[in-house]
Amino acid sequence: MKKNDLFRVKIDSITNLGFGVARCDGVVTFVAGAVPGDVVDVKIIKVMPSYAVGRAEKYIEYSVLRQNRCENAQCQSCAYKNISYEEELRIKREDVIADFKKEGLSDIEICPVTPSPKESEYRNKAQYPIAMNKDGEYIVGFFLPKSHRVTDARYCPLSPSVFGEIIDELCSYFKENSLSVYDEESGKGLLRHIYLRRGEVSGEILLTL
Repeated sequence: MKKNDLFRVKIDSITNLGFGVARCDGVVTFVAGAVPGDVVDVKIIKVMPSYAVGRAEKYIEYSVLRQNRCENAQCQSCAYKNISYEEELRIKREDVIADFKKEGLSDIEICPVTPSPKESEYRNKAQYPIAMNKDGEYIVGFFLPKSHRVTDARYCPLSPSVFGEIIDELCSYFKENSLSVYDEESGKGLLRHIYLRRGEVSGEILLTL
């Protein structure tokens, strides 16, 4: 196997970081965004001694487990956003069972996972890094995995919709007053994060910049 090789594979499982797992030429290969049951053409982008990383070039067949739980295709903050909530709970329970087995505790009974009564807008706090694109527009959202590149996610479906409305107002204020964004290389700039927290009972919202 070498970089840029192309393989057609069926995804076997998914990691807790949201990477589909398949075997390309016998090598364990991680594919971002793929879910168990997908048949996909994978291009190898990194080869390591014990595994490889691939990029989904073309989906030949979509898994029956696939479910779009977020409209923001650019954001990669949620590991299980491409599968159903029920399947997410099943996978998490299987992960717990596997962890106990590794420690020689296979006889312990693992109860079913208790689902959340809410599948969206259940978070009461969020911290959003701030960046600026080449057109001078503010980007507020989350870091892409293993990077400090920010992808816009101000209306994350897991956070209260009012958080997005507040961020919109803040960005308008930032632009009107030409506020600078923190630059990691120079150590200069004013804006770095927006932190929002909502009281579950009171509904009051704390804003910290």
